[in-house]
Amino acid sequence: MYSKLKQLKWCILGGDKRDAHFAHSLLKCDYDVKVCGVPQIDELPGRAMVNDLEDAVKDADVLVCPVTGTDPQGVLRKSTVPIDLTAVLSRTSKLKVLVIGTANEAVSKAAALAGALVVESMRDDELAILNSIPSAEGAIQIAMENTDFTIHGSASIVLGMGRTGLTLASTLLSMHSNVSIAARKRSDLARGRALGFSPIHFDDLACELPVFDLIFNTVPSLVLDAKLMRVVKKTAVIIDLASPPGGTDFESAKAEGIKAILAPGLPGLVAPRTAGEILASVIPRLVHESLESLS
Repeated sequence: MYSKLKQLKWCILGGDKRDAHFAHSLLKCDYDVKVCGVPQIDELPGRAMVNDLEDAVKDADVLVCPVTGTDPQGVLRKSTVPIDLTAVLSRTSKLKVLVIGTANEAVSKAAALAGALVVESMRDDELAILNSIPSAEGAIQIAMENTDFTIHGSASIVLGMGRTGLTLASTLLSMHSNVSIAARKRSDLARGRALGFSPIHFDDLACELPVFDLIFNTVPSLVLDAKLMRVVKKTAVIIDLASPPGGTDFESAKAEGIKAILAPGLPGLVAPRTAGEILASVIPRLVHESLESLS
């Protein structure tokens, strides 16, 4: 499948161990791949690792960057060496496609000037849903490591009913936690009720939060503010899966003596092999579709 993609030169730029496993999966399928700014793993042959950034990207047709994206200035958030993606894009000459989790304004402008099509991988439902599996497992692992009670019988709430939120809530329910979900849309709350969760509107959190032992946030904006932190029970644990800075007021949590943990990028930490295989199953399709759209 996608045999034409093997005629292109790929560069995987930055990332964690999942990106190394992704590169290994592509190499096994005879893709032409260079890797820079990615941790070494035993399976990844040394010939694919390129230390010189200029050499890694100069002939690339396809540039794949981490799903974690960049900071507002365009510097990759995950890389073994600092990489300014906007500067890299200004030096590419034949780049056709840039794949990245999400592209901010700086990256989008630089890609447009380079004449490259931007593919935001985390907007793809298949990738996001598959990624939600290791994210959910990792979140529960963190919960188990930071509590002195079982998931079974605990009162847990998941803030947000997106792809990660649904998978996490379903996994908690399968472990016999008493699971609530919080959302704003009435349709999401109705779906949550149909799936066996207790639905709570965000407007009602101040009244409902005091009962929960575990609070998981998936919303990428501030939802657990100082006012709500005052009603969270002191023995509760908050695990925030949203991209930095998360959706939790961590200073207020600390002031209230509540354990709050920011835990983005869990797939690459808890299950890098599976996460890399997920990338390998999805990214080539996204590149193929983007190139087909140009023809």
